Amino acid sequence: DYRLQANSPCIDTGDPASPADADGSRADMGAFPFLSGPVASFQNLGGGCAGTTQPVLSSSGVPSQGAPFSVTFGGLPSNQLAVLLLGYRSLGPIDLTNIGMTGCLWQTHPDLSYSGSTGPAGQVQQAWLISSDPSAAGLIFRVQLAVRDPGGNPFGIVLSDTGEGRVGR
Repeated sequence: DYRLQANSPCIDTGDPASPADADGSRADMGAFPFLSGPVASFQNLGGGCAGTTQPVLSSSGVPSQGAPFSVTFGGLPSNQLAVLLLGYRSLGPIDLTNIGMTGCLWQTHPDLSYSGSTGPAGQVQQAWLISSDPSAAGLIFRVQLAVRDPGGNPFGIVLSDTGEGRVGR
């Protein structure tokens, strides 16, 4: 049996230039990767709504322990106030049509928020270094951006799509 065991010093010590293992961790030394714990993932749940522009959510891969991870919200109105919501609890989706935000779904509990500007390029990027603490494995989070867009709808705010991530080993 040539599979790595849980206490092997060969886990996560492969060539850093090699592709990550299927669980999102750094490549292992050996013929067969050691896969344990939750698999890192990030998916777009939709729910954004267009205003004068069309918000677009993208990510830089998947949130793996000990690794950098970032999200970018593009296609936003230029030089406007933006609030990034980061949540660890499930919310919604809540349809905001009744307050003038037709087609907008709010899906991120605001456990943490960051405010800033969309700048002249009409985008917001946020990067994190994912904790390598073993208790972070399996953590599920959501991100969504609210942006001031006075011409976008009667409420003057549009939402990006929601991204949902799971921290992998």
